[in-house]
Amino acid sequence: MESVNEVGKKKASGSKNRKRAKENAQKNALLVSKMPKLQNYFFKLETGGYQKIIYRSIRQKKRAVFFDEGGSEDIMFSEKENMKIKTFFPIIDALISNLNKRKEAYNELNEKFGFFLHLEDIDQTELKLRAEKLVNIYEDDLDIEFVEELLQFKQMVLCMPESQKNSFHALLKALIKYNISSTFPSIEIALKIFTCMPCSNASGERSFSVLKRVKTYLRSSLANEKTSSLSLLCMESKVVKNIDWSTLVKRFAKDKARKKL
Repeated sequence: MESVNEVGKKKASGSKNRKRAKENAQKNALLVSKMPKLQNYFFKLETGGYQKIIYRSIRQKKRAVFFDEGGSEDIMFSEKENMKIKTFFPIIDALISNLNKRKEAYNELNEKFGFFLHLEDIDQTELKLRAEKLVNIYEDDLDIEFVEELLQFKQMVLCMPESQKNSFHALLKALIKYNISSTFPSIEIALKIFTCMPCSNASGERSFSVLKRVKTYLRSSLANEKTSSLSLLCMESKVVKNIDWSTLVKRFAKDKARKKL
């Protein structure tokens, strides 16, 4: 049987929860009511840009001029010009700079591996030069036999359907499917090198999407190292599911065992 105090505490907690839920509903309703106004504001920014924004005029403060200074006056900008100089132009400059860096990285990557997707259109002389250049870059992973393998692999690509030669992943899957990896080991290594590179924009977007699921409201105090490890486990869930956990559990128990004296 519950005592009178316990029943009273349950009623009090229930009333508090209902009050909190009511306050949250009111806040949500207030946010929803302000959404049309916010959408209209962003629509004006997208259609008319900063030119249609109404700026509030603020009285300009003048700096005191000392006797040893020249007579040149400070340049005073309006609010609209300040917005362009301090906000709009820096954002555009940073965007252009990052896009140029990304373009240079993609061009460099295409210069190294791009010939794999154009084997049918490249003649043997140019193909040899591109292959030798790739061998010099990855001399620890590829040998000079890669050049001859590439020339033979070109003849096989001519017989493949379009769906198996339009991407690096498709070429690697075709090697595995037709069981010719042992015939072209250097080709397989080169394709694996490319597929392991983080050259896709989607990897960063996936990591942020995973971060929302890992670092929730209840896990807000996670350290950076643990958050990064959990995110990596979540992103590579297919690999994690195939791991034999019994060995890891035994190793963890052995390392963390507390010996009693």
